[in-house]
Amino acid sequence: MKTMHVYRLNNLSPTLFRRLKAAQMEAARVWNRCMELHKEARMTHVPWPGAMDLHHLTRGRFALNAQAVQQVTRAFLGTIETTRKLRREHPEMRMKYPWRIKTFYPVKWPAQAVHREKGRVVLPMGKGHASLVLPLHLPENAGACTLVWNRGFELHVCIEIPQAEKAPGAVKATVDLGEIHLAAVTTSTGQALIVTGRGIRSLKRQRSKQLGQLAKKQSRCRKHSRRWKKLQRAKNKICRRSERRVRDLRHKPKGRNWACRKCGGRFHRDLVGSVNMHQDVFGIHLKCPRSFTYLRPGPLRTRKRSSQADTPQRCLNKSPVQPHLAEMVPLGAGHSGDGVQKPVPLKGTGVSQVEYL
Repeated sequence: MKTMHVYRLNNLSPTLFRRLKAAQMEAARVWNRCMELHKEARMTHVPWPGAMDLHHLTRGRFALNAQAVQQVTRAFLGTIETTRKLRREHPEMRMKYPWRIKTFYPVKWPAQAVHREKGRVVLPMGKGHASLVLPLHLPENAGACTLVWNRGFELHVCIEIPQAEKAPGAVKATVDLGEIHLAAVTTSTGQALIVTGRGIRSLKRQRSKQLGQLAKKQSRCRKHSRRWKKLQRAKNKICRRSERRVRDLRHKPKGRNWACRKCGGRFHRDLVGSVNMHQDVFGIHLKCPRSFTYLRPGPLRTRKRSSQADTPQRCLNKSPVQPHLAEMVPLGAGHSGDGVQKPVPLKGTGVSQVEYL
């Protein structure tokens, strides 16, 4: 199994920053050349260039590693194939073949082109060009690398992770993924777990309000002035921080109810979907659990002011110290008032168990 690790490239020297920028501009030139060749073939009604044709037409003409050039041509051909399929199956979408001229494009190096040394990684730039040397310590199982601009340069590294051949236990579980609730999990033993995603929506709202305040100040400044650039850096910093917090919450492993017409019972609809998966996948008829664990991803923090994404402000007015998440289980939008909920805090675990009576 493969996963992606993101390394932020901060505190770069001006020379290295310009070289990284030039590398992405060179990759964009490769894409633009492929686009021109493909457009010329379409206009003249000749066979479209394939992988070997683009390889020969771009070989030795760009200041990039040969394998990095091949990565760009493969991505271009993949886009052409996807566009052709969409134009054939969904003509109402009116998809266009690549036509826009790019200024920058991510640079990709396959695993065999990446050289790891002690405390640094060396990325070749082709014959006659100095390699890029980045001060990063990559693990031994690191593979392909991609240079990406995301309000600053980032290096995305593919990491190979060993996967277990067999499950460690005999208990089976199904997961129903969603947006409001990131995951609703039920096991064959009758236990259930819900991971809420409301904190992510709150983070996005907070980011939008902060960007709006900075944009209002920026509108009074002359474009590209010193203060305008300072506010622009602040906006980029807020966006990067919000993206990291959202990514952290998504990678850490109220609701809507569903009423049964036969028994009259009311259950969480995401849990019902997860329970139904047992019948489809394992062929097991599982009863809907009467209680479940409600988990909010994120660290437990105690501060005077709340920095937790899903902590209501009214909880802070009661006490000068923010209560732990394990002691709070607010009712989510959509719960009916017919049922009675009894929150049971689990000390030291950061979760709360809600029982429907």
